[in-house]
This record gives sequence, structure tokens and C-alpha cells, in this order.
Amino acid sequence: MNVAEYIGHLAEERHFRQNTLSNWRVAARNWLRVVGDIPIADISKQTVRTWAEALRQQHITANTANAYMRQLRSVYNKAVEEFSLDRPNPFRYVMIKPEETVKRALGELQMQQLRKLELTRRQSRARDIFMLTVMLRGISPCDLWGLRPKDIRGDSLTYRRAKTGRLIQMRLEPEALQLLKKLGFADGSERNFRNECHSVNALLRKIGRKMGLPFGLSLYCARHTWATAAQRAGVPLPMISQSMGHADEKTTQIYLAGLETPVMDRWGRDIIDTLFGAG
Repeated sequence: MNVAEYIGHLAEERHFRQNTLSNWRVAARNWLRVVGDIPIADISKQTVRTWAEALRQQHITANTANAYMRQLRSVYNKAVEEFSLDRPNPFRYVMIKPEETVKRALGELQMQQLRKLELTRRQSRARDIFMLTVMLRGISPCDLWGLRPKDIRGDSLTYRRAKTGRLIQMRLEPEALQLLKKLGFADGSERNFRNECHSVNALLRKIGRKMGLPFGLSLYCARHTWATAAQRAGVPLPMISQSMGHADEKTTQIYLAGLETPVMDRWGRDIIDTLFGAG
């Protein structure tokens, strides 16, 4: 069975999240352009090395390239288990040296600068989406675009993370609720997540250049702006990890045992006041 065919088989036979399947398909498309759709049983360390070298030459970051390799390795490992392939793992030791993650958080002064910029109508909407992402504790773009009307009850937001399935609950501050309504998120309409998110990030990059930022502004930066502000406000690391979805779930649950939602709600209010100004 070839790579693309096997991913299709996994989509039909097992219950994987759409986000997981999408990540596998993106990595597989890159693989197919370089190596071709060879049978999974024919994947060797040499073919993986050929792909890794091609990834190094592409206009993508080393971290993105490694993400592609992890996704295809995951597919390969599932095939090994399902078909009982008895052979050395060709992905072992074939990785691209990761880059050090660049700090991409906006500070208080930069947030004030962003709020005061004179922008076009489309740029203003992108800025509002950036602000909303921060106000919703660094919500991931796919989760923001996936919000449904039933997720909002009064001033409360409840949803499950697309990536981990973890239940997230928070109090909606007035500013966040106002932006949710203004931007039309969770109104039940069909939205094209990938196209719309790509457009928003393109507009944010233009805004970032106008601000003179040393990095490309994106919704990714909004997530890290929240995390950095939370850290400076004294929010415990396990709580930040839960909000960002970065920590191992079992470890997070151990550290969070006994902590109540109102504790995080109080920090949520403090952080919004810090970044957006009280009153």
C-alpha cells in the first residue's frame, strides 16, 4: 500500500481528528513531490535522507520541515503496527537540526502601538482577530474558527481543543464578547478556516512591517503574547501550558488538580487590563 493510499485507509477505517488527517496529508504531499508515491514497505533510510535533504532546500523553516517528518513517521509507525513490518525504522536518526524558537510576543508598548495604528478596513479586521485571540487566552486559530453558537453561554465560553480534545472553559470578558459578536465568530455560519486564516496572517505581516517589528506578525504571535503576559502576571506554568496546549496532558492534570476555573478567570481579567489598559 502506498503512502497516500494508506492515509486514505486511515481516514476511512479509524476515528482520527480532521486536524491530524490534514497534517498527515500536507506532509505526504511534500513527500510525494520529492520521492514519489512508493509503497510504505519500500521506504528506506536512504529515501528518508533524500527527502530530508530536499526539505532543507525548500523555503520553509527547519522546525516546519521536522514537523513534516514527524507526521510521516507517525503514518509509517501505524503501518508497521498494522501490517507487522519487521524492519529497522528508516526515520530513526534522520532529522533536521531544529531552530531556536524566536520570541514573538508583543509587549505592552507594542500592543498600545498596534491599537492606535491607522489601518485599512481589512487590516483593522485582522487586528481585531489578533486582539480577540489574545483575549481568549491564546486560542489556536483552528479552535477560534471552529467555535459554535452553543459554545457561548452568557459570559462563558466552553469548547474542546481540536488538537488534543481537551475541554477548555473560561469566562468571557466584555471586550472579548464584544469582538466575538462584531467579527461573527460562533454565529453558526460556514467559514473557510484555511483561506481566511491565511488572509488574516498576510494582513498581519503587513501591519507588523508598519510597526517595525523584528519578526513577522501573525496569530501565532497572539498566542505567545498571551503566554508571556500570563507568565509575567505570575500565572503558574502548568496553567499556561494547559491554556496553550503545550504540556503533556497527564502532567498538566496532576498539577491542576484542585484548582478552580475562577482562579484562571481572575488572571484573565488582570492580563486583559495589562495588555489593553484598564477601563
